[in-house]
Amino acid sequence: MPLAAGTFEACYEVQGTVSFAGKSWTSVGGSHPAATGGVKSRGVDNRTEMDLIEFGLTGAKSELM
Repeated sequence: MPLAAGTFEACYEVQGTVSFAGKSWTSVGGSHPAATGGVKSRGVDNRTEMDLIEFGLTGAKSELM
């Protein structure tokens, strides 16, 4: 699956729908075991997107705080 930062070989594509409070959102994304989860996600019926740009085993810092 191509990404802005490169390509993750052996990714698998998944599609899922989340429903909450009477609304639904469907997204399709790529996952990779080495990255412990998602590496890319795009909304099918919404304007969401996520790209993993870097990962490693040390020095991780969250931007979600």
